[in-house]
Amino acid sequence: MGRVRSRHVGTRDEQGSAIVEFAIILPFFLFLIFFLIGIATTFSYRQALSQAATEGARAGAVQPTNVTTPERRSAARTAIDDTVLNQADVTCGTGGLVCDITINANVVTVKLSHDLRAHPLGPLGFIQGMPLLGDVLPHDLQYTASARVSH
Repeated sequence: MGRVRSRHVGTRDEQGSAIVEFAIILPFFLFLIFFLIGIATTFSYRQALSQAATEGARAGAVQPTNVTTPERRSAARTAIDDTVLNQADVTCGTGGLVCDITINANVVTVKLSHDLRAHPLGPLGFIQGMPLLGDVLPHDLQYTASARVSH
């Protein structure tokens, strides 16, 4: 009588195909994860800029009537720096954050902008330089807020 061979059906072949499938899916999965992190970081920082511009305009506007224009500007800048520092390690004039504070008649206007290409955000800034991701994410962020000076 012949010997009956027992075969382990598919265990070795299945391991090999699982590795191949993993290698095919991994780049897409990593791209998706980094894309989501990049989008979340960018829009979170955009929200911080929005809040900082609003706070800066408000701080400049609510100063007493006898305060000079440079003092209003200084109060606005301090409020902007305090608000943005909670989100990112930047202040007006550093880390790519440009703050334009104008006071005309009875209105304080704060315009904030950040060039993300030249100055990426913190430790996750490498995401903005990655192929494809850097082209999908915004290249610069801007926000403007105004507040009427109280009398």
